[in-house]
Amino acid sequence: MVGGSTIDSQIDLDNFVKSLKAATSLPIIIFPNNVQAVVPSADAIWYMVLMNSLDWYFVMGAQIQASLLIKKYDLEAIPMGYLVFNSETAVASMGRALPLPKNQPEVAVAYSLAAQYIGMRFIYLEGGSGAPSPIPAEIIRAVANTVDIPVIVGGGIRDITQVNEIIKAGASVIVTGTLAEQNPNMLESLITYIKGFRRTN
Repeated sequence: MVGGSTIDSQIDLDNFVKSLKAATSLPIIIFPNNVQAVVPSADAIWYMVLMNSLDWYFVMGAQIQASLLIKKYDLEAIPMGYLVFNSETAVASMGRALPLPKNQPEVAVAYSLAAQYIGMRFIYLEGGSGAPSPIPAEIIRAVANTVDIPVIVGGGIRDITQVNEIIKAGASVIVTGTLAEQNPNMLESLITYIKGFRRTN
């Protein structure tokens, strides 16, 4: 998964994806911040709806603008309901999100069910890049126990204890963008731990 809230160059992102594809056989999924993140060298794109944005553009406008490029580049579009929790993060500011409360699981559940019923194939619970703490386990558990689609959790994840709580709460995918950039050795330990968890559970 390649992306970020402040991507501003389609050419730079495309070149970066090409360099990744030269080093791995894994499919590359774009995690877009806007239309300029749609690049031809990727394999797929999260076709995201920022469910709690106050701006129509991030709910449907950007998706409409990107649709023709996605078709032209023959990218697989993967529909995803995207929910933002922290107000002090870049994604909340850039996407004009009204952050969801971290102490009211029923709100996150309602948004997640709405996304599922609309036809989304994934739910992403976003704490935000560099967030001080991850999404609370009770939020993840409430959503994962209610929806019938995979739950992705990202933001504020820094150690194995947090990873363990998030996995046990029901997350299907964990995103550790800042950790990958700032502490690759810890990231390697987390990957090893997750692989071991999957084998024994």
